[in-house]
Amino acid sequence: MRRGNWLLTDYYKSFLIDRFWILERSVDIEGAEFIIQTKLQGQSVLDDKPPRFGIIQSKFSQDEQTQHKLKKEYVTDKSGNPNMEFFLIVNVGYEDFQKMCLLSAQDIVDNFTSNENNQYLISTKKLIPQFLIVNKKRRLDYIENSIRCVEFYKNRLYVFNDLNSIKPDLNAIHPDLTRDVDYIDGNIPDLFREQKVKAYDFILEIKVIYTQLLKYIQEIHPVESCYIAELFHLHYSADIKIPEIFDKDFYNKAKSYLEQIKYLKNDGILDNYLSLKERIRNSVNSFLSSNICKVDLTSEHIITVIYNSVDLSNIQVKNEIRSHNSSFNDYYNYLNLEEGEITMAIKIGHHVENNNLTPCINECCLIDMLEKIYELKYFEINNKD
Repeated sequence: MRRGNWLLTDYYKSFLIDRFWILERSVDIEGAEFIIQTKLQGQSVLDDKPPRFGIIQSKFSQDEQTQHKLKKEYVTDKSGNPNMEFFLIVNVGYEDFQKMCLLSAQDIVDNFTSNENNQYLISTKKLIPQFLIVNKKRRLDYIENSIRCVEFYKNRLYVFNDLNSIKPDLNAIHPDLTRDVDYIDGNIPDLFREQKVKAYDFILEIKVIYTQLLKYIQEIHPVESCYIAELFHLHYSADIKIPEIFDKDFYNKAKSYLEQIKYLKNDGILDNYLSLKERIRNSVNSFLSSNICKVDLTSEHIITVIYNSVDLSNIQVKNEIRSHNSSFNDYYNYLNLEEGEITMAIKIGHHVENNNLTPCINECCLIDMLEKIYELKYFEINNKD
C-alpha cells in the first residue's frame, strides 16, 4: 500500500465503516492495519467480557502478477488453527480498474502455501475471481458472523461453569453456514438453533434438578429432608425425557450445504448464485403485481429462467400466464430442465380457489428452482425430477 497510501486507506475504510467501528494502527503489529469492532449497542470495551475485535491486513497489487508475503503467525494460532477474526483485503489495480478481494484466515490456509520463513505466499492471480468482492453486504455479513463466532468460542466455557454467568448465543454458527441457502423446511442457521434450544432447555431443567437435590443433601433435619424429597418425587416421578438433538436429516443437510458452498466458492461464483434468488423473486413478483387480474381457476404461471451456465450471470426471467392444459397433478412441474435454461409451470389458479392469491412467488417453488440450478451445474439429474 505504498502508492497512494492515503487514498487506499480511505477506500478500505469506505468498505468497512458502514458496519464496524474502525481503529487504525500506525505500524503493522500482529498483522493489523485496521482493527474493527462490530457496532453493538449496550456493550463497551470496558465490559468484563468486551466484544471481540477483528483484524484487517490490507495489501495493494499493481496487477495480477503481484505476489505478497504474509506472516503465518498472523493467520493461524499456535496450534495451526485459522484465526477467525483475521482477514486480508487486497486491492488490485488503480481508479476505474480497481478490484477488491477479501480472504478469511481459513481461505488463506486452504488456498496458499507457506515458505521456509513461515510466510504465506499470496498470488494475486489466484485471488480473482474466487475472492473478488461482488456483493458488499454479503462479505460484511461474513466478517461480522466470523467475529461473532469468535465471541461465542471465547465465552462457551462459562456456560457450563455457571449457567447464570452468561447465556449462550444460540444463534452462533460457523460463518460458512450463514450463506443465504434455504431448504424447503427451513435454512441451516434456523434448524441449528432449534436443536440448540432443545439442548439448552434441558440444561436449565438439569440445573433445577441439581439445585433441589443439593438442598436435600445439605439438609440436616430428616423430617425437612422428607418434605424436599416428596416435592421432588411429585415433580419428577415420571421419567425425564432426554431431547433428541441428533437429527440425521439435519446432519445430511449440513454436509450438503458445506459441499455446495465449497463448489460455488472454488469456482468464484458464490455471490452470483446467491444473487439468483433475489433476481428471480423480484422479476416474478413484479410481473404478478401487474398481471394478477388475469389469473383465474385454470391459470398456470410459466417461469423461464435463462442464465450463463458457466458463472450463473446474465440472468433473464420470462413470465407468462396461460390456461393450463397440463396433465400433471402436482402444484408445480418443470417443462424444461437443462443447464442454462429451466422452465417451471405453477398452477397458480389454486390460489384463486383457496382465496389466498397474492402477487408473490411461492418460496418453496423458488427454493426448488435454485436447487435445480445448482444440481444441473454440478450433478447429473433426471429431467423428470
